[in-house]
Amino acid sequence: MASPFQQQSLYRKLIYFGLVVGLFTVSLLHRKLIINTQAEELRLRQVDQGEVAVTDTAMRLSLSGLRGVAVTSLWLSAMERQKKHEWSELEVLVRSLTKLQPHYISPWLYQGWNLAFNVSVECDRSRDKYFYISRGIELLAEGERKNRGKREPRPGTALAGQPRAALLPRLHLPAQDRPGRREAYPGARCST
Repeated sequence: MASPFQQQSLYRKLIYFGLVVGLFTVSLLHRKLIINTQAEELRLRQVDQGEVAVTDTAMRLSLSGLRGVAVTSLWLSAMERQKKHEWSELEVLVRSLTKLQPHYISPWLYQGWNLAFNVSVECDRSRDKYFYISRGIELLAEGERKNRGKREPRPGTALAGQPRAALLPRLHLPAQDRPGRREAYPGARCST
């Protein structure tokens, strides 16, 4: 027969186990019934923000606190590659940069514009110019898919706070401009 001390210890363990299971069940129900419904109503889930890629998410989560350092080093490397006219390496760095920051509009917009206008102007052959214009447009279109319904990033803009496609109005700009036209107006070029 067990001593009274052992019986009390067994009862305490059973009570603690029951409390743990009860609290876990309550927290699970709270998440399913309240938190998930509010997240869907407010469109806070990642699926509601746009197209989701599992490998990109895994890469971002594996970096954890070093994502900012990685993004900064990629931006600096991209600027150096552009100064050295290493276009294929620049494009790889831009793709990596946008995978690390898929739900920020600024990298998509800046790098798409950069490929379509700045990089294409640096190329000599018209085929290369149109290639980089199309790459810039593709980058903007991909950013549009990943940021469906995103809000304008700065509160001082005309449509601040209204859900709209933030990149879509800018998609036509590189397509309407001729390659080499910026060479005649050196002051119109974006600086990097």
